[in-house]
Amino acid sequence: MFVQEHAAPFDQKEKTPILGSRKDYWDYFCDCLAEIKGANDGIRFVKSIPEVKKPLGIGRAFIRFCLVHQRLADTQQCLMNSKITCEWYYEHSPYLKSHLNIDIINHLYELNEVQFDVASRGHDLDSDWPTFASCRRC
Repeated sequence: MFVQEHAAPFDQKEKTPILGSRKDYWDYFCDCLAEIKGANDGIRFVKSIPEVKKPLGIGRAFIRFCLVHQRLADTQQCLMNSKITCEWYYEHSPYLKSHLNIDIINHLYELNEVQFDVASRGHDLDSDWPTFASCRRC
């Protein structure tokens, strides 16, 4: 999950609204998935968690939700939305390279096969990832 947190912002354009904090990979997921029925379940759930306030913590909660519910592959729809991805990433990004997208999507589906047992709540995800988690192969 640490890898996803560092892979998603790789070669991401700096996006900072006039009055606000820098936008993060969480905002990219929101832009891509908010209108897609079924894929936006995680977004709605994470927005309802009052304990996380920073985009980084919210992004971590979203990744945890996707892992527990075996929905990480739903984020592939972001890669398929080239218009939004071009707005968020520079042209050198692996997310804009179709030959790399196939590998990324395959890895997302492989992660869906792993059953994770991590709580979406109860940790200070704004400051760091919890140091323990368990998973088991299906």
